[in-house]
Amino acid sequence: MAYNWDERLIDEIVKERYPIKDLYASAQHTSIGGGRPSFILPETTTKLIQDHIKKVHDNGIEFTYTLNAPCMGGQEFLPKIHTQMLDELQWITDIGCDGVIVSIPYLIELIKRQFPKLKIRVSTIAKVNTVNKAKRFEELGATSICPDVMSNRNFKILEKMVKATSCEIIPLVTDGCLYMSAHIVFIITVSAGTLHRRIVPPMHTGIIPSSGVPSINSRTRLKF
Repeated sequence: MAYNWDERLIDEIVKERYPIKDLYASAQHTSIGGGRPSFILPETTTKLIQDHIKKVHDNGIEFTYTLNAPCMGGQEFLPKIHTQMLDELQWITDIGCDGVIVSIPYLIELIKRQFPKLKIRVSTIAKVNTVNKAKRFEELGATSICPDVMSNRNFKILEKMVKATSCEIIPLVTDGCLYMSAHIVFIITVSAGTLHRRIVPPMHTGIIPSSGVPSINSRTRLKF
């Protein structure tokens, strides 16, 4: 279940005895990025994150840290960014996170080798929609897989994934995107970029009005 750094959600889960065994979230900005843009995420501090994870654990719930950007534009191979990634993964381990949610295959392999205590869940952003993909991610080190949400209605594929791998298959049933949306790859990529590059999307700076993007017939040049 997605978490918003509001501990009242934990209290409600415990009070109502909802069958939630795992919460996932991340800081507003990370070195790798995630599926949700930074401008919709609440601001956090290191202490706040640590305190909330402790409370989650005290109530018998696991906590998974999201690092599920679909792409880093090759930045993961730059020495400076690579070091930042390793430092952040070490911090995630040190504060007691049970696992991470990742999309990039290289990072799954890296985490498996260097941070073996962390469980690795493949994000739905990775678009795992075939048995071959599921088996490959398992080989890289995944312990669970959140399949492509567009495959949620394909029960034959889901059943085959369960039988073909030892990974836990966890469908995401609360996705907010339109079914078979033609814009999904673009939207996810932009969202991830706004997170790990600390970029505010144009529609939130007044460059592009929230009511829509400039007409494709317009020759007006945008000034950034």
